[in-house]
Amino acid sequence: MAWKQNDAESLQSADELKRQKRIKLTIYIGIFIVFQIIVITAISLTVMKVKTPKLRLGNINVQELNSAPTTPSFDTKFTTQIRVKNTNFGPYKFDEGTVTFLYQGATVGQVSIPKSKAGMLSTKIIDVEVSLSSSALSSSNIGNELSSGVLTLNSAARLTGKVELMFIMKKKKASTMNCTIAFALSSKTLKSVAWTELRSWTLMLPSLTFGVLTFITVILSSSALRSSNRGSELSIWVLALNAAARLTEKFGLVSIMKKKKSSTMDCTIAFDFVIKAAQKENK
Repeated sequence: MAWKQNDAESLQSADELKRQKRIKLTIYIGIFIVFQIIVITAISLTVMKVKTPKLRLGNINVQELNSAPTTPSFDTKFTTQIRVKNTNFGPYKFDEGTVTFLYQGATVGQVSIPKSKAGMLSTKIIDVEVSLSSSALSSSNIGNELSSGVLTLNSAARLTGKVELMFIMKKKKASTMNCTIAFALSSKTLKSVAWTELRSWTLMLPSLTFGVLTFITVILSSSALRSSNRGSELSIWVLALNAAARLTEKFGLVSIMKKKKSSTMDCTIAFDFVIKAAQKENK
């Protein structure tokens, strides 16, 4: 009987050991799964997150800067760098682009950006020489600014390309640049460079509505209408009219991109004949 009892205790001990091993294995698997989730989440938030590369001008070295307030006119030549900073864990391959230099919205010169690639976590530097002239501008406001001793120009550019991650994922990204460059005419040097961040190219649709309704320049007449239902409506001292309109226009963003947008309006206007005013407007 003693040996049977010992065998039973041995079986119970073996079962308990197996149960404990299964529990430990389950815990280890759970820890491994949680660890994998943390690693995947960290990678997706850092390595796999695609950021928009930054497009900037480097140091500007003025070679020539001539101005004549009496003419008025100006021309300048300087060297600079076009810098494409890629902070992604993959290369950024971009297409050919153009940097446009403007004076009060009018183009005074352009520089081409060749098709190239910015490597992973690196900056692509392109050396360029820029020549600008006011020969194509009207002289309406140039003289006043040149007399102040400061020449202010704007620079705008947009690059389109794709960021490659892990050789399996490609995502389109557009890099934009918009800055204001000020030159000191007396010392013929660069005075300042101010950058403007373009965080979104999304265009909001303009709203087209009536303002406060009053009897002003709008003249309406019922002379061309049939009088079948008009009398019943006028007898309740309320005249209901509908107004509809549609406008089409173009938006210009930093003088390099234009996009068409249409604004529409459809509303019902009720006039009260007793007080001779607009009673309500349902948009």
